[in-house]
Amino acid sequence: MVWVRGPRAWWARHRHRLRARPVPAGDAALSPQFEEKGKLVSVLLPSRGRSQGLLHAVSSLIARCDNPACVEILIRLDDDDSGSQDTAGWLQGVFGETAAIKVIAGPRRSGYDSLHEFVEEMCAVARGDFLFLFNDDLTMDTEGWDTEIARFRDEFCVLSWKISPNPHAKNLFPVVHRKVHQVIGHFSKCCICDTWMENISRRAGIERFCHVRGTHKQQYGLENPDTVSKEAMQALGIMINRFYSDELTSLRNADLAKVNAYLDRFGVKIQRIGGVA
Repeated sequence: MVWVRGPRAWWARHRHRLRARPVPAGDAALSPQFEEKGKLVSVLLPSRGRSQGLLHAVSSLIARCDNPACVEILIRLDDDDSGSQDTAGWLQGVFGETAAIKVIAGPRRSGYDSLHEFVEEMCAVARGDFLFLFNDDLTMDTEGWDTEIARFRDEFCVLSWKISPNPHAKNLFPVVHRKVHQVIGHFSKCCICDTWMENISRRAGIERFCHVRGTHKQQYGLENPDTVSKEAMQALGIMINRFYSDELTSLRNADLAKVNAYLDRFGVKIQRIGGVA
């Protein structure tokens, strides 16, 4: 990797020039490289305060894709997170000629509880056929992962892939076809974005498995209750309870109805997009 030899010295010399220039949240003004059409994947990567994880996540995606020019990486940062903005700027400086990396900065709002709002900000400026939810404690392990995803480019689907560890076989980081997002009108209506999309795609029968692998370092620590604070576990319980509340269950059912109506109109057995208005 280009940063292996002397990254600290290089960073000390150039950080003042490579500071990320974020686009304010909600501002759809794009640089020329983002006006291109025909991107395969838009990676949606919200992050806060984990610069090292952000570095590894982005570099693993770019290093292991066959065609970086077909990938854009959208990083959503809080506007007071200068450390992550520095790291994003370094990534733009190193990989800017290889892959499109865009930084969106905005207010922190309610933190994790506003995750779905951050994801929607990125979806609003995304140019890819697929919207790939990613995280800053996740690394891509598969060489040519973009080529594997490209096999499903003409399908109305939500892709799941192998995450380790993932004992409950959850679709932790769904790869959502843009058409699915357009039909539903959003990614999620609550911060548990992965389970929201998983719930709809599995019930509608549009989930597909692609042969891609990644490693989830789970830096939040929620996978081990013995090491998590009581407050964190309580917050998680509140989020889960809200996810299954009558209000959000009704909204998910409405999203499912939109998907089913689309499938009824254009064919359930052959769930392809070609020629569909």
